[in-house]
Amino acid sequence: MIKEAIDRILELAKPNEIVCEGRLFADKVMHEIPRLKYAAPLHMNTLTAITDYIFSDTDKCSLSPGRFIIHVEDYNKVVLYQELDQDKCRERLLVSEIDNCKFPFGRWMDMETFMINTQTSFDMNGNLSELLALIGSVVSDAGITQSDDGISQNVTVKTGISLVGKKKIPNPFQLKPFRTFTEVDQPLSSFVFRLKKASDDTVNAALFAADGEAWRRSAILNISEWLHENFKDRDDVIILA
Repeated sequence: MIKEAIDRILELAKPNEIVCEGRLFADKVMHEIPRLKYAAPLHMNTLTAITDYIFSDTDKCSLSPGRFIIHVEDYNKVVLYQELDQDKCRERLLVSEIDNCKFPFGRWMDMETFMINTQTSFDMNGNLSELLALIGSVVSDAGITQSDDGISQNVTVKTGISLVGKKKIPNPFQLKPFRTFTEVDQPLSSFVFRLKKASDDTVNAALFAADGEAWRRSAILNISEWLHENFKDRDDVIILA
């Protein structure tokens, strides 16, 4: 009797298909068991890794037939997929992602720290040369006075014992921080440069972003253009940005 009762319970636990008005139903909640097991995606930090993966036919023997899809998710992240398979699943093959820019925008720094961070975090261009020259003249003497009309600052820097030179700070500065993949041109952004006296009579400096983060869109477009150029002869690669 116990065995018959157990068998009956097991029988009732099984899902049953029921046809009603030409439609197929099940009397139990069922979850599909995937037939394919996908490997974990590779993690890289360059765009070149994506081109190397595709052109070298990496994993060719294991991949199902289909095209590649490259999705530019953001200025610092690009993901390589394979198009949907027969089960409407899309395999993620490779993720290329870089760290965010380390420059502390919007934070006051002493001149030496500001100089080091600026030289190590920006691509060289005309405006950066002007900014570095200005910073160097300020560092050479702690004596500094300033006037501000809300648009530009007039900074007076001592250049000698009796000689005083005046420099006008052109705001905003057009600069290129290292914020996206090194294979593409860094997006040009506007920054407001400010100077002020600290409590110990030293000079502090800061850069404030002034473009409403429009650079993110520029970076994504730069990545997309780079990918289109490198895969212009490949019909099996789709680029989405």
